[in-house]
Amino acid sequence: MKTSVTYFTWQGVSYVRYNSWDGQGRYSTYTERYSGG
Repeated sequence: MKTSVTYFTWQGVSYVRYNSWDGQGRYSTYTERYSGG
């Protein structure tokens, strides 16, 4: 399993995006609001 994390801001709101893939063609992404921390 490999995961990358990307932080970005859109229309003044910060988000964090997690991208995961298992090396067998299965890929998933999850985005949520980022409130700091």
